[in-house]
Amino acid sequence: MAGEHLDLVDLLLLRIAAGAGSALDGAIGRLQASDWLKLAQRAIAFRLGPLLAQAVADHGWPTPADAKALLERDRRENALRALSQQRTLASLASRMNRHGMAHAVLKGGALVLGQAADRPVLRIMRDIDVLLSPSDAESLHSDLRSHGWAVPPGYLREAGPDSHHLAVLADPENGNLVELHIRLTKAARPAGAALGERILRDAVTVSCLGGEVRITDPASNFLHLLAHATLNRPFDPGPQFLADISGLARDARLDPEALAAEARSAGLERALGLTIGLLDNLAPLPDGKWRGLIPPETKDQLPAAMAALLHRQDRDRELRFREEFAGRGSSASWLVAGLARAFSPRAEALAAIAGRQPDDPLRYLAYPRWIAQRISSMAKARFDPGIRSETARADVLKDWLSVGTEGGRR
Repeated sequence: MAGEHLDLVDLLLLRIAAGAGSALDGAIGRLQASDWLKLAQRAIAFRLGPLLAQAVADHGWPTPADAKALLERDRRENALRALSQQRTLASLASRMNRHGMAHAVLKGGALVLGQAADRPVLRIMRDIDVLLSPSDAESLHSDLRSHGWAVPPGYLREAGPDSHHLAVLADPENGNLVELHIRLTKAARPAGAALGERILRDAVTVSCLGGEVRITDPASNFLHLLAHATLNRPFDPGPQFLADISGLARDARLDPEALAAEARSAGLERALGLTIGLLDNLAPLPDGKWRGLIPPETKDQLPAAMAALLHRQDRDRELRFREEFAGRGSSASWLVAGLARAFSPRAEALAAIAGRQPDDPLRYLAYPRWIAQRISSMAKARFDPGIRSETARADVLKDWLSVGTEGGRR
């Protein structure tokens, strides 16, 4: 199996996300108390705490008290958060339906609302993504702002001209974040536009706290999750992506061959093959039709893909700085540009650190911390050999995945 070089706990987390289940009984039984605590902490960091807690309950894995308490606290917090998010979704759906707006809840929201009502919510949503036509999104965004919804601290108050969603809004009742999407990806890809049209056309109506809301159908959601996780930084958001795809592949009654044809037309053939290869490597698939989608050349990419799945979110800034350094080719030029940005932060960035609104003068109390963070990140980007190797590995994987995509290598 690819991934033997990974830390045992990280490998177990990936296998749990992929749905290995009872096949892990032996390995789980050999974990020490410190390993269990690390597994719980890693699962929570990757937004898989409820999934691990459910696996523990389903398979009767003996869990030390401290790890069990940590998972239980996380499960309670996320159960309350999921209910709160569903209230926000029900309120949004009521507004959209009242105005006759065609819409579809995307990604994690579709997974949560598409499951049986009596099943526990295991999928954590950072925010709520809803796809609408550009005109409906603008109209709804304006309506929400007039009713007290606002851009939270740390977020850009105006969407960029090439952004795929409008400025993020927070529900004033509970702070839940909502992104109103006008397209699926930042780049205006013809295949992405076609998938967006299909999602709005084929959206499925489900119940949400007594109201009706439309969600992405499983096949379209699979393709959207696949594109979202491979066209930008490979396999973001990590193990959660693996759990999403695994659940759809095993439970949604999708037709692998039809899905492969659609992925091919969207330039996602390699992304699909490698993703299914990852699943089969971590938790062997019982269906030969799914395994038939795995081309032989994906085997060489499995180690890099496994590492990408475990990419730490706090490395984003360092990786970005490293990419900028490589692009400039001159240490002096890169340093001058980086320091110039460090000493002139966006109001939203300071507000995020200070926990204040972007127009609050007290945001400048966060200035020393901002400077320290930027200089530390620049130093790591320039001198940390781990950053260099991570960047190189990610670039190779991204290049391989981009073959056949719109604008990618061919």
